[in-house]
Amino acid sequence: MTYRRLTNPLKSTLAIATIWIVLLNSAYGFTHGAILHTFNGNPDGSPESLILDAAGNIYGTAIHGNGSVFKLSPNANGGYDYSALYEFQGGADGAIPVAVLMDSNGNLFGTTSEGGANSCIGGFGCGTVFELMPTPSGPWIHTVIYNFGSFSGDGATPVAGVTLDGAGNLYGTTSGGGTNDEGTAFELSPSAGGWMETILHSFSNSGGDGCLPQSPVTLDNQGNLYGMTYACGSFGAGIVYQLTPTSGGVWSENILHSFQGGSDGQGTYSGLTLDSAGNLYGTTVAGGVGPECHLSLGCGVVFELSPVAGGAWTESILHRFRATTDGAVPYAAPVFDASGRLYGTTSEGGTNGNGVVFRLTPISGGRWLEKTYSFTGLADGGQPESGVVFDASGFLYGVTFTGGGQNGKDFGTVYRAKP
Repeated sequence: MTYRRLTNPLKSTLAIATIWIVLLNSAYGFTHGAILHTFNGNPDGSPESLILDAAGNIYGTAIHGNGSVFKLSPNANGGYDYSALYEFQGGADGAIPVAVLMDSNGNLFGTTSEGGANSCIGGFGCGTVFELMPTPSGPWIHTVIYNFGSFSGDGATPVAGVTLDGAGNLYGTTSGGGTNDEGTAFELSPSAGGWMETILHSFSNSGGDGCLPQSPVTLDNQGNLYGMTYACGSFGAGIVYQLTPTSGGVWSENILHSFQGGSDGQGTYSGLTLDSAGNLYGTTVAGGVGPECHLSLGCGVVFELSPVAGGAWTESILHRFRATTDGAVPYAAPVFDASGRLYGTTSEGGTNGNGVVFRLTPISGGRWLEKTYSFTGLADGGQPESGVVFDASGFLYGVTFTGGGQNGKDFGTVYRAKP
């Protein structure tokens, strides 16, 4: 069992008939499953992430060669039509797209972990932030809005997507670069027809700070940013941090939690989910109980951080994964449904070793009850590395990085199910 690499270097347009199956077993509270698309590897790659728009279209990134951004559109036959919106060439336009988000005008923004105009260690590009804009005639226009590595101390190698605020500013992290070459948190602001970057924080492997952030940032209503780092901190197992803007334009860091690497978790690629009361929820890929995973380091946890009087934060472990009995190695943040239950995925573990979708329901005494669906690695897919999203009707959607198992294909699926 291995950790995911810090960067994951790994079209036809056709109507895809929806294959209805009992994807998520009703005994575990999931029914009406459907595989919306099975990926072929060449040319459509393996899916990494997805988002939904209000019209029911699905957008995401896929890895094959230099990567692509795709769209799945509902058709009149009840299925979905696949189209590649952009295929990266691996040069100045970037390579290995991570995730995308959509603004109110229907434009997509995302990052590539490699490529771009500037070279980093090893000769790989330092990565980009890009925009994809739809046109009335159909093709989408790709624009690199920022090239990392543009100056000494700039960030490099973003391996998470960006976050958008109400003023049109973008926020994100890079896993490398910065003053200490331990990663950065950055802001991109529209400026005179272009974009201006501001480094909000350069992470450091000293003083209890975190390093190597692999996670996106979460924005609250007061303009504060929350995120996590993969490593460093007081115990070397990563931190949860808050970045707060000040009147002088400088952002201050507040370390909310340092993971200890034992029962409370270790290492994270997860973003953070913020609830209406200001509590934060996330996952770690290791820690928790052993010895089933990672040479006794544990299979990962789901945790909650809650603010308490005096500015401190307290951690609660909502669930510790146990490999074959439930799941292992969650990469993505859990999300809430309308009833206050948390849903997420693990990339490994489960009955078949191909990962799970899990649901955590709050019950009495501060406990959370877990239910799971185990992927088979066949028609339903396997190794879900990204989380799930909900539509307005309560259906959840997700992707698997492998599986599909149709006509010898094994490059992942887009799935939908009804809790």
